[in-house]
Amino acid sequence: MTKTTLTFEGLMVFHQDTAGIYELGILNAQLMGHHVPLHEFQIKITPNPTGGASPWELGPAQLDPLLRTSDRWSLEVKDASGAIEVGIDADVSLPNRKSATAGDNKFGWIVNLESSEFHNPPQPLPRQPRQFKPIIRLSKGHLYTYCMTGGVDVVQNGNSRDFGFMAGVLALDIDTSAGQTVTLKLDGSSTNVFALGAGTSYRVDITNSTPLPSLQSHFHAYYQMIFRGVPPDQQFDFINQANVHHPNQCPTPLSPLAPQASVDALPSSVPILAPFPYRCGGLLINAGGDSLS
Repeated sequence: MTKTTLTFEGLMVFHQDTAGIYELGILNAQLMGHHVPLHEFQIKITPNPTGGASPWELGPAQLDPLLRTSDRWSLEVKDASGAIEVGIDADVSLPNRKSATAGDNKFGWIVNLESSEFHNPPQPLPRQPRQFKPIIRLSKGHLYTYCMTGGVDVVQNGNSRDFGFMAGVLALDIDTSAGQTVTLKLDGSSTNVFALGAGTSYRVDITNSTPLPSLQSHFHAYYQMIFRGVPPDQQFDFINQANVHHPNQCPTPLSPLAPQASVDALPSSVPILAPFPYRCGGLLINAGGDSLS
């Protein structure tokens, strides 16, 4: 069986536009200014679809010219006859945040600031327009949690409480075992970002993150860029809980003091960075309503 797996990590927002169709908005790093360290939108594909020995990496030098052509993109899946396949499967039901069940990878582990976990009753938050670049239409596959954070506390107005676990990296699996092809296209243009042929399994890592070490959460960027109408005392943030692990936890990042060594091998006296997804994991907003554009 062949498949294409796309992973999503960093400052980005998922939105169910219509039944079976999701939008993915990448926060425009050029608008962030001094709010958070520099984030870069990047795509890495393994194996290299162009035939190179190393993964194919697309960064600002390759992606910015495409964004100037169109900032609306579509991930298109075609069957062996060339017909477009549609339908996103995603379980968005709220999990038991305190559960450490290894096999539970539903999409609902993602944080939704508009849900009943944060507001009773659930309510849409006012959104600032034109904060995403690009907006990618996802129309086929199984959307789920790829790996988890460890335990986190949620903080609001100086008060914190045990939140449990949440999604660290999200993923979309597309079954290509019947000869499907996967293409990321620029809307309104004949240009492709990438085209993946049939017969090979691919992993596509889509990130909007920073390589800079930081103990600071970057979650506040969602309020500073998107949900600007939320007063500071009503905003939420997340902090790491020490020594609370999940069996499907995302890989632990390296210490800035010993970048080539694994954290587990370091002595306890060496400071450890908070796992990367705590700083800027993806968000979900309620289905329906206005599109991300």
